[in-house]
Amino acid sequence: MEENIQSTETQQVENQEQVAPEGQKFFSQEDVELMITKRLAREKTRMEKEAEKQRKLAEMSAEERLRADMEEQRRELAEFKAKSMKAELNIKATEQLRSYGVDTSLAPFLIGSDEEETIMNVRKFKTVWDMAIKSATDRALAGTTPSKPNVIPTDEETDPLLKAFSKTGW
Repeated sequence: MEENIQSTETQQVENQEQVAPEGQKFFSQEDVELMITKRLAREKTRMEKEAEKQRKLAEMSAEERLRADMEEQRRELAEFKAKSMKAELNIKATEQLRSYGVDTSLAPFLIGSDEEETIMNVRKFKTVWDMAIKSATDRALAGTTPSKPNVIPTDEETDPLLKAFSKTGW
């Protein structure tokens, strides 16, 4: 059966290669075989774990099965709560960054373990962000002040006739 799946997938990929529009990546036969092998290995591992779980459940008494089921539900609930908390904290961080006028794509990097820690992380980041912008602006605008301004000479200084005439006192 696995060979049928492999050959069917390989044929589909080869058919796609023939009609693929320009700009799309083409896969060699070795690439396809490698992808299929990896996928089959993942599925085999998953199926083995599932079979082991079912075997353990079959060996348990009704009370033990109930406990195991409750424990699994607790674990799943904890996972969902953690994901929900992370999403809420991401929203909080995004709101804070938006209120400060900072790019909101940085929010996932500022999430803490709770709301208070997340807000503190955003505030610390904002302080560092402002200092970095000020420093970069100061460097960009830095320059030296001219020591002596360039003075444009007057006509008397450049014209020798006027110089001579002014020396005579007229």
